[in-house]
Amino acid sequence: MDEIAQKRTYIYAAPPKTYGMGGCKCGNQETAWSENIGQLWCEQCQRDFIPEDIGYLCLGVTEMQAHGCTLDRIDLETNEYHWFNPVTGDYEVDIERSEIVKKEMKRRNNQAQGNVLNA
Repeated sequence: MDEIAQKRTYIYAAPPKTYGMGGCKCGNQETAWSENIGQLWCEQCQRDFIPEDIGYLCLGVTEMQAHGCTLDRIDLETNEYHWFNPVTGDYEVDIERSEIVKKEMKRRNNQAQGNVLNA
């Protein structure tokens, strides 16, 4: 990954595995969305990687829903949860889920800071 990757502005609410995306070469199938567009994060390897299989993301909305996929997403700048309305094709802020996401992101940030301080 020699090129500088573009940063994501959002991640999908469900993990990559939900969308049928391929796992890491180390065998880890429980990957996460990377902060970089087109990449996933492997916690076991502690690195970003480009998945070999993009799964259902190449399908249309109806086909993705048939596979149990949602297009709900989390805005990485505001930590707001955006619900995808399949009828209108628009995203709408889900205030209740946004509060849950914000609490979880705060917990993760505090945990990460604790790990750095304890290193």
